[in-house]
Amino acid sequence: MGLNFLDFLRSGHTDIAVFAHSRQNKISQSEFTPPKRRGSVEDKAAERRRPVAAVLRSIGGIVKGDRQIMNNEPWRISTHDDNPGGHTTFYVAHEEGATIGYPESNRTGEGVRRKTPGTHLSKEATTGLLGEAAPKRYARRQAEQELYETTARQLADYLRGLTSGTETTAYHRAKWIEATHGAAMRNGDLLVPGYDSEGRLWRVQYIKKDGTMRFAKESRKHGCFHVVGAANGAAALQKIAMSPVVVIAETYTMAATISKNAKVAAIAAFYSGNFFPVATSLHERWPDKAIIIVGDDNHRLKNNPKCAKAAEAAKGMENTKKKAWADRF
Repeated sequence: MGLNFLDFLRSGHTDIAVFAHSRQNKISQSEFTPPKRRGSVEDKAAERRRPVAAVLRSIGGIVKGDRQIMNNEPWRISTHDDNPGGHTTFYVAHEEGATIGYPESNRTGEGVRRKTPGTHLSKEATTGLLGEAAPKRYARRQAEQELYETTARQLADYLRGLTSGTETTAYHRAKWIEATHGAAMRNGDLLVPGYDSEGRLWRVQYIKKDGTMRFAKESRKHGCFHVVGAANGAAALQKIAMSPVVVIAETYTMAATISKNAKVAAIAAFYSGNFFPVATSLHERWPDKAIIIVGDDNHRLKNNPKCAKAAEAAKGMENTKKKAWADRF
């Protein structure tokens, strides 16, 4: 018996003459060779997105299908360990000649730098692609810096109208820590400003009474930190300069606890992936300052990621001939 019309359509053909020929010559379904389908633009795009989606899933990200956004801009997605509404995995997927993805979990600090494999390009073609991509990267970085500058000015103007952090919030009471100068309060939320090694404000972390944390949108994070008890950027630099030792912790709570008990300059880096950038920037300004990097000791998690990040940052400092020590809290 020849191929029936339903199987004919399922095979991808639309030409009725081909179907008539298969019936006349009694070509069975097993003998029938369907036409080769040409990959659509959508299919090719999906192939480029699929490896990035797999990497996002490998660090706990929740990806529905393979249609994650790849437009050279930062995006956030949820992870399996997030609180309801949380989006702690950050990623940027570039598509300039070759697909390049950089996902990072803000919860664990785990990141993956990945370039999808593909066809090998000639030296001339590679040079041409790099030449085309360089202006795009420069323009993107310039636009990003301008955005950071605008956000920083808005945050500075906003914080001027708030008290400098003398009111105790529900979060302070829940964590058994005292209110500190420089961390303001607004509608029951704790506001923790982040500065760079020049004392300039770049970002603010908002902490609700239930411990939910978020950052000001479109603000710089790399290398920014908060010095516990410093009312402003100038006071932060002075505290660091006057202290014989600088202790870098991940969270404001951990840094506040260390500051109270150790009487040293205690710094919150905001997330463990920021340990090394903060330590490096501090060492460049104060090369003789002793630095201790403290990771949250969560031994229940596989590989104890926060302690691993602290050790990794300290080792990175050693590799660049800069002194730093790692410890756990």
